[in-house]
Amino acid sequence: CRVVPKDKVHPRLFANRFKKVVPGRSAWENAQVHNRAKTQAEVDKQMDRLVREERKRRKKLQAAGIDYDFPGYEDLRPPKSKHVKF
Repeated sequence: CRVVPKDKVHPRLFANRFKKVVPGRSAWENAQVHNRAKTQAEVDKQMDRLVREERKRRKKLQAAGIDYDFPGYEDLRPPKSKHVKF
């Protein structure tokens, strides 16, 4: 640590010394984006991924010789319609 001579100090070094520091809103904005209501397409994509991962887990358990049945995401998914509407 040393003292800097006055001729070496920039005149605007402490120009904003009275300005309040306001924390950014980035964390709040990120939370708003993350917690927004999801579209039906996003929910369907998420459900497909959960079911796919659950099937992998069940296959691993079966391959290991473990007979374990647990309620999964497959039951939560609404049944797909068999008829195509035109």
